[in-house]
Amino acid sequence: MVPIGVPAAATVEAVLLWTAFALFAAGHDLAFVAVIALAAQIKLQPAVFLVLVLLRPKPNWRAFAGGAAAAALLFGLNEVVHPGMLASMRDRLADPSEGWPYERGPNNCSVLGFIQHTLETAWKDRWSANLWSRRLFIPWALFVAAMTGAALRRKPSRSETVLLVCAAYALVAPRFKDYSYFLLIPSAIVALESGIPNGLRAAIVILAFLNSTKAAALGIGMGQWALFAGYFKLYAAVLVWAVLVRRLPAKA
Repeated sequence: MVPIGVPAAATVEAVLLWTAFALFAAGHDLAFVAVIALAAQIKLQPAVFLVLVLLRPKPNWRAFAGGAAAAALLFGLNEVVHPGMLASMRDRLADPSEGWPYERGPNNCSVLGFIQHTLETAWKDRWSANLWSRRLFIPWALFVAAMTGAALRRKPSRSETVLLVCAAYALVAPRFKDYSYFLLIPSAIVALESGIPNGLRAAIVILAFLNSTKAAALGIGMGQWALFAGYFKLYAAVLVWAVLVRRLPAKA
């Protein structure tokens, strides 16, 4: 069943991604990169998961190169089927008048969107907020990558690697819809079962189930800072990632 309010394309993408992750956990690297290459045709961001085949004691560069080539080839077919489409997409990405660079809240419930939303509210200057949010996002992404890499050096299992990388992905993806957090359900379950304090467990569950409560926040006088009541799933994702970084690999 397609969840209410979740676009069909996002559901197809999620099915493809978890099929790929199952293949990776089972050790089928070539099948994994093939499915990832297919999933990346809906949105380009999932192509980053090709890096999973490199996050092993013996990186599989052959599978990585094959997956990257397959993704690029499939994407290039768009120009054959729809001549001029790639040029149009490039022009839209470079056009500052497009609305997508300024998405935040449920339309972009990401760390980048959160920073941009906060700065825009404080400065009342959308252009400057957009510029500085990207500058501030870089050290955050490097921090997440460094901490995730440190956890991976402890040699978690393939399935644990998937769960950790998915949690990190949610924190560094420049665009992440509210429904995209379905991807983190397995990561959250493992984090909740990892022996964390009950208070932390309750916080993750409550934040994960809360939707935007900006109306209630306005009602109690938060004013313009009611924006913080629109990112509960992001807060839960940060906690899940922190738990997995600290506790993976799981002890026998």
